[in-house]
Amino acid sequence: MKQSGREIHGTAEHAREAGNFLTALQLSEEAFLAYQEEHDLFGMGDILASRSITFRLLFETSKDISFLLRAKHDAMTGVELTRTSSEKSDLIMPLYRLGQVQEELEELSEACNSYKESVEIFENFPPKEHNRPAVLNDMKVRMYVCEYKSGNEDALASAENALLNLENDPEEARYTKDVWASGGHMKLAEALKDKDLERAQKHLQKAKQIIDMNADLKIRKVQWEKLAASFS
Repeated sequence: MKQSGREIHGTAEHAREAGNFLTALQLSEEAFLAYQEEHDLFGMGDILASRSITFRLLFETSKDISFLLRAKHDAMTGVELTRTSSEKSDLIMPLYRLGQVQEELEELSEACNSYKESVEIFENFPPKEHNRPAVLNDMKVRMYVCEYKSGNEDALASAENALLNLENDPEEARYTKDVWASGGHMKLAEALKDKDLERAQKHLQKAKQIIDMNADLKIRKVQWEKLAASFS
């Protein structure tokens, strides 16, 4: 039986989280074609957003800027595609992934705008997929940290509050909550490192505690080790 775009997409996500990046990219191409056959514009934008994550991870391991540029342009294509959708919420994830790449490229103003638009759409046009408080709080952590890095000191408290709400969410699955919560603490540690070292180290340690308690966070563990090394 032929698999649906969503089924192939799910397999691609699992491959990426296992560190099988080539397989993830190959499957994401298959998912894109399947979504196109199904006339699923949301799925097409969603898989492009997912591909951008894979390319960002490849950049992390290689430091080859070409991967980050691929990540940016996949996310941009996802945004361009979903802007034509009658469902406003289809834009949420492509915009959010674009913001992540822009932030990594130090395009902070553009990243803040992408995050803000993504969050506003989520709040005003709740998506059919991903419509969970933890998803929104994860997005808000990214948005507020980006605003803090751009010079808005007040955004720090908002970021920490959104992260606390994420950690205290009783409904979210453990794996995703641990991925997002550890990532949030790491983003805060990185942003605070040169401004408030003591506070940054607390967030770094909190991320480690989450990672140490979940053996499935293999990619996050490698990311944490690299970040921790930058503190020494």
